Amino acid sequence: MAQPLYPQNGNEQACARGEYDGYWAQFGQTLSKYGRGDAYVRLGWEFNGDWFWWHVRDPQAWKSCFQHAATAIRSTAPHVKIDWNMTAHRDSLPGSGADVWSAYPGDAYVDVVSIDSYDSYPASTTEQVWTRQCQQRSGLCTVAAFARAHGKRFAVPEWGLVRSTGGGGDNPFYIEKMHEFFAANAGLLAYEAYYNNAEADNVQSSLHNPNLSPNSSRRYLGLFGKD
Repeated sequence: MAQPLYPQNGNEQACARGEYDGYWAQFGQTLSKYGRGDAYVRLGWEFNGDWFWWHVRDPQAWKSCFQHAATAIRSTAPHVKIDWNMTAHRDSLPGSGADVWSAYPGDAYVDVVSIDSYDSYPASTTEQVWTRQCQQRSGLCTVAAFARAHGKRFAVPEWGLVRSTGGGGDNPFYIEKMHEFFAANAGLLAYEAYYNNAEADNVQSSLHNPNLSPNSSRRYLGLFGKD
């Protein structure tokens, strides 16, 4: 599950001071009460984008905020898996321009290092483009290598085609490369999830009900199987 680090009328400075710790402890209690005490929790997901209110403004304050939230949740749900999640193709933090990795809160507060990665800006239509994107500071290869080096699991909570602006549309090559990447990192991978979306104001990645990209849909089915 994905959770904002603080309410829309809150801020990272208050969170860094621990003002929301009680709410996070209560959140952990709720997870435990309903049998979800071992859930993966993406705290402040896609923090390096500017489309969510909890994006990083002050890296030090944001990290402290994350640390407070993770500690409070674990105090009542000790088996929860804290997921630190960035979005791909955003090497710098909005506002400050700091490196994306300056927001890493430390190994003690993270169980899974993850990335949401879509076929856009630019689309991966060639091996050269795929490799360049994969090796960006905010790229799949970089995030997986970091997770491995730090003894963490790796995940891709969201990935998919992009038919909207900046995307590659019906691009079976991208599906093939993602499958290849998952196979190569199978021992490290905690989970992955294709984001099947058809809304006009979103990425329009849907491969099923409705099938917006038939060539990619066939390739996905052939590689990933019906399950």
